[in-house]
Amino acid sequence: MKKPAVVVIGILLLLIPLPIYLFAQQNTAAQQQPEGIVVREAIAGGSHYIVYAYDDTLYLKHTNQNTTTPLRKVTGQFDPILKTFSSNAVTDFAYLPGTSLIDPASLRLGISPSIPYTYDSTIENSSAYLETLRQDGWRTIGLYSTPKYIDTYLEKKATLARVIILKNSIKVFHDIQGRLPDPEQFVRE
Repeated sequence: MKKPAVVVIGILLLLIPLPIYLFAQQNTAAQQQPEGIVVREAIAGGSHYIVYAYDDTLYLKHTNQNTTTPLRKVTGQFDPILKTFSSNAVTDFAYLPGTSLIDPASLRLGISPSIPYTYDSTIENSSAYLETLRQDGWRTIGLYSTPKYIDTYLEKKATLARVIILKNSIKVFHDIQGRLPDPEQFVRE
Protein backbone atom coordinates (compact mmCIF):
# COMPACT_ATOMS: atom_id res chain seq x y z
CA MET A 1 0.00 0.00 0.00
CA LYS A 2 1.26 3.45 -0.82
CA LYS A 3 2.12 5.94 1.88
CA PRO A 4 -0.56 8.57 0.86
CA ALA A 5 -3.29 5.89 1.00
CA VAL A 6 -2.17 4.86 4.48
CA VAL A 7 -2.26 8.50 5.61
CA VAL A 8 -5.79 8.98 4.19
CA ILE A 9 -7.02 5.79 5.85
CA GLY A 10 -5.41 6.86 9.13
CA ILE A 11 -7.10 10.27 8.97
CA LEU A 12 -10.47 8.65 8.18
CA LEU A 13 -10.08 6.27 11.11
CA LEU A 14 -9.48 9.26 13.36
CA LEU A 15 -12.35 11.35 11.97
CA ILE A 16 -15.11 8.72 11.73
CA PRO A 17 -15.41 8.19 15.51
CA LEU A 18 -15.55 11.96 16.14
CA PRO A 19 -19.14 12.53 14.83
CA ILE A 20 -20.29 9.37 16.61
CA TYR A 21 -18.74 10.57 19.86
CA LEU A 22 -20.23 14.07 19.50
CA PHE A 23 -23.70 12.66 18.74
CA ALA A 24 -23.51 10.37 21.77
CA GLN A 25 -22.46 13.27 24.01
CA GLN A 26 -25.32 15.42 22.71
CA ASN A 27 -27.83 12.61 23.27
CA THR A 28 -26.47 11.99 26.78
CA ALA A 29 -26.75 15.69 27.62
CA ALA A 30 -30.37 15.71 26.46
CA GLN A 31 -31.15 12.69 28.63
CA GLN A 32 -29.42 14.26 31.63
CA GLN A 33 -31.55 17.40 31.54
CA PRO A 34 -32.01 18.37 35.17
CA GLU A 35 -35.45 17.76 36.55
CA GLY A 36 -37.19 20.82 37.85
CA ILE A 37 -40.30 20.65 40.00
CA VAL A 38 -42.09 17.30 39.61
CA VAL A 39 -45.79 18.15 39.15
CA ARG A 40 -47.22 14.72 38.24
CA GLU A 41 -45.98 11.17 38.61
CA ALA A 42 -47.46 7.79 37.75
CA ILE A 43 -46.15 4.29 38.35
CA ALA A 44 -48.22 1.32 37.16
CA GLY A 45 -47.99 -1.73 34.96
CA GLY A 46 -44.20 -1.62 34.92
CA SER A 47 -44.15 1.97 33.59
CA HIS A 48 -42.93 5.07 35.41
CA TYR A 49 -43.70 8.56 34.09
CA ILE A 50 -42.83 11.96 35.53
CA VAL A 51 -43.95 15.40 34.38
CA TYR A 52 -41.80 18.23 35.61
CA ALA A 53 -41.52 21.98 35.09
CA TYR A 54 -38.10 23.34 34.25
CA ASP A 55 -37.64 26.98 33.25
CA ASP A 56 -40.69 27.76 31.10
CA THR A 57 -41.42 24.24 29.83
CA LEU A 58 -43.21 21.12 31.05
CA TYR A 59 -41.35 17.90 30.26
CA LEU A 60 -42.54 14.28 30.20
CA LYS A 61 -39.93 11.78 31.34
CA HIS A 62 -40.44 8.06 30.72
CA THR A 63 -37.97 6.67 33.23
CA ASN A 64 -38.07 3.09 31.92
CA GLN A 65 -36.93 4.20 28.47
CA ASN A 66 -34.82 7.09 29.80
CA THR A 67 -36.48 9.51 27.39
CA THR A 68 -37.55 13.09 28.00
CA THR A 69 -40.00 14.96 25.78
CA PRO A 70 -40.97 18.63 26.01
CA LEU A 71 -44.76 18.89 26.37
CA ARG A 72 -45.56 22.61 26.27
CA LYS A 73 -44.50 26.08 27.34
CA VAL A 74 -45.90 27.23 30.68
CA THR A 75 -45.99 30.29 32.89
CA GLY A 76 -46.55 30.73 36.58
CA GLN A 77 -45.53 28.81 39.65
CA PHE A 78 -45.89 25.09 40.26
CA ASP A 79 -46.25 23.17 43.48
CA PRO A 80 -44.34 19.88 43.77
CA ILE A 81 -46.21 16.59 44.04
CA LEU A 82 -47.41 15.48 47.43
CA LYS A 83 -45.11 12.84 48.92
CA THR A 84 -45.47 10.36 51.74
CA PHE A 85 -43.01 10.21 54.60
CA SER A 86 -40.84 7.31 55.64
CA SER A 87 -42.76 5.73 58.46
CA ASN A 88 -42.92 2.70 60.68
CA ALA A 89 -45.80 0.26 60.48
CA VAL A 90 -48.22 0.01 63.38
CA THR A 91 -48.50 -3.54 64.73
CA ASP A 92 -51.71 -3.22 66.78
CA PHE A 93 -54.74 -2.63 64.54
CA ALA A 94 -58.21 -3.87 63.57
CA TYR A 95 -59.80 -4.48 60.18
CA LEU A 96 -62.72 -2.60 58.70
CA PRO A 97 -65.81 -4.78 59.31
CA GLY A 98 -66.27 -7.46 56.65
CA THR A 99 -63.02 -6.63 54.84
CA SER A 100 -59.33 -7.47 54.82
CA LEU A 101 -58.46 -3.77 54.92
CA ILE A 102 -57.04 -2.19 58.06
CA ASP A 103 -59.25 0.40 59.77
CA PRO A 104 -57.22 3.66 59.75
CA ALA A 105 -58.79 4.78 63.04
CA SER A 106 -57.61 1.58 64.76
CA LEU A 107 -53.96 2.63 64.45
CA ARG A 108 -54.40 5.05 67.37
CA LEU A 109 -52.45 7.76 65.58
CA GLY A 110 -55.17 10.39 65.71
CA ILE A 111 -56.79 9.36 62.42
CA SER A 112 -60.52 9.88 62.91
CA PRO A 113 -63.58 9.07 60.75
CA SER A 114 -65.07 12.06 58.95
CA ILE A 115 -67.58 11.15 56.24
CA PRO A 116 -68.06 7.73 54.61
CA TYR A 117 -64.75 6.35 53.33
CA THR A 118 -62.92 9.47 54.57
CA TYR A 119 -60.79 10.07 57.65
CA ASP A 120 -59.17 13.21 59.03
CA SER A 121 -55.43 12.57 58.98
CA THR A 122 -52.07 14.24 58.52
CA ILE A 123 -49.73 13.17 55.74
CA GLU A 124 -47.42 11.65 58.36
CA ASN A 125 -50.22 9.50 59.82
CA SER A 126 -51.48 8.56 56.35
CA SER A 127 -47.92 7.47 55.51
CA ALA A 128 -47.92 5.23 58.60
CA TYR A 129 -51.25 3.77 57.45
CA LEU A 130 -49.82 2.91 54.02
CA GLU A 131 -46.75 1.31 55.59
CA THR A 132 -48.99 -0.72 57.91
CA LEU A 133 -50.97 -1.97 54.90
CA ARG A 134 -47.74 -3.03 53.19
CA GLN A 135 -46.59 -4.90 56.31
CA ASP A 136 -50.00 -6.61 56.36
CA GLY A 137 -49.36 -8.03 52.88
CA TRP A 138 -50.81 -5.35 50.61
CA ARG A 139 -48.67 -4.64 47.55
CA THR A 140 -48.68 -1.31 45.71
CA ILE A 141 -49.61 -1.86 42.05
CA GLY A 142 -50.31 1.74 41.05
CA LEU A 143 -49.23 5.14 42.31
CA TYR A 144 -50.51 8.45 40.91
CA SER A 145 -49.30 11.73 42.43
CA THR A 146 -50.14 15.41 41.98
CA PRO A 147 -49.56 18.43 44.22
CA LYS A 148 -53.02 17.84 45.74
CA TYR A 149 -53.16 14.08 46.31
CA ILE A 150 -51.47 10.68 46.17
CA ASP A 151 -53.70 7.95 44.75
CA THR A 152 -52.39 4.48 45.64
CA TYR A 153 -53.80 1.18 44.36
CA LEU A 154 -52.96 -1.89 46.42
CA GLU A 155 -53.54 -5.63 45.96
CA LYS A 156 -53.75 -8.51 48.39
CA LYS A 157 -55.00 -11.98 47.49
CA ALA A 158 -56.75 -10.77 44.30
CA THR A 159 -58.52 -7.96 46.19
CA LEU A 160 -57.88 -4.36 45.15
CA ALA A 161 -57.95 -1.41 47.51
CA ARG A 162 -57.51 2.27 46.85
CA VAL A 163 -56.05 4.79 49.30
CA ILE A 164 -56.12 8.49 48.43
CA ILE A 165 -53.95 10.72 50.59
CA LEU A 166 -54.69 14.43 50.75
CA LYS A 167 -52.98 17.05 52.92
CA ASN A 168 -55.52 16.77 55.75
CA SER A 169 -57.40 13.55 55.06
CA ILE A 170 -57.27 10.03 53.72
CA LYS A 171 -59.87 8.16 51.65
CA VAL A 172 -59.99 4.37 51.85
CA PHE A 173 -61.84 2.05 49.44
CA HIS A 174 -61.92 -1.76 49.65
CA ASP A 175 -62.56 -4.26 46.87
CA ILE A 176 -62.61 -1.78 44.01
CA GLN A 177 -63.46 -2.94 40.51
CA GLY A 178 -62.16 -1.89 37.13
CA ARG A 179 -58.80 -1.11 35.66
CA LEU A 180 -56.04 1.11 36.89
CA PRO A 181 -55.73 4.48 35.18
CA ASP A 182 -53.28 4.54 32.29
CA PRO A 183 -50.09 6.07 33.76
CA GLU A 184 -49.03 7.96 30.63
CA GLN A 185 -52.50 9.39 30.09
CA PHE A 186 -52.64 10.42 33.77
CA VAL A 187 -49.42 12.44 33.64
CA ARG A 188 -50.40 14.12 30.36
CA GLU A 189 -53.67 15.49 31.82
